[in-house]
Amino acid sequence: MRNLLLAISLLFWLPSMAANRKGDVNNDGDVSLQDVMMMVDKILGVTDSSFVFANADMNNDNEISLVDILMVVDLILSGEDMGPGSAEDPDVDGK
Repeated sequence: MRNLLLAISLLFWLPSMAANRKGDVNNDGDVSLQDVMMMVDKILGVTDSSFVFANADMNNDNEISLVDILMVVDLILSGEDMGPGSAEDPDVDGK
């Protein structure tokens, strides 16, 4: 029974961690061209229920704009993994 409760709690806990990954607009665990396309759609007024605004707002200005899109493209091209937090925050190890 204890293992079952642990498994159930992990099902709810792990997706909440992924929801904080900057650039992962569709919350699929990967920052990719699909995320960029969703951001363009959002600007054009096309809505999608899987769109995570906080992950798309790369510069934390409470707007989705071309600047945010360019930041995600740069993230993809650089191969960096932002992980949880802001695009402007340094990594945990200070680099």
